[in-house]
Amino acid sequence: MSGAKGGRKLTGRGVLLIAVGFFGVIIAVNVFMATLAVGGFPGLVTANPYVEAQKYDAEQKAEKALGWSFAFAWEAGALRVGVVGPDGERVRGLALTARVGRPATLAEDREVVFVEDGAGYAAAPALPAGMWRVDLVAARPDGAVYTIADEIWVSPEEATAPAGDGAAKP
Repeated sequence: MSGAKGGRKLTGRGVLLIAVGFFGVIIAVNVFMATLAVGGFPGLVTANPYVEAQKYDAEQKAEKALGWSFAFAWEAGALRVGVVGPDGERVRGLALTARVGRPATLAEDREVVFVEDGAGYAAAPALPAGMWRVDLVAARPDGAVYTIADEIWVSPEEATAPAGDGAAKP
């Protein structure tokens, strides 16, 4: 078997060298990329994960002891939050703040402060249509704090801002 006209003969040794070279390049690129990945982010999010986990568990236990339940809704251009205590009565006197943003990006995040009204708590951020993540912090005057994350859907008919409007509005 011969190669191109006037070329050299392709032998078993040549095929072996081509195969070793091909896989060698692939392995070298993989090792290089793995080294960059590990060197760029070692996987540590906190210096002491055990202590952070204990703190998180204590916060979760305190929140569960409050017995609050939350209901999120987007109605008539307002983000509404209902908070009900373990007795089934509406919880009043809370300071509610939230970070509202898209689930997949931080580009449109905005801070929202809620005011108490007759039906619960409400805020009127300008939100274009689509899915929004709400990271809510509810604080009682005595220092009890509850954090919760939920998602709301703003339909095109209910949107209060044009699409692409990333400006935060108070």
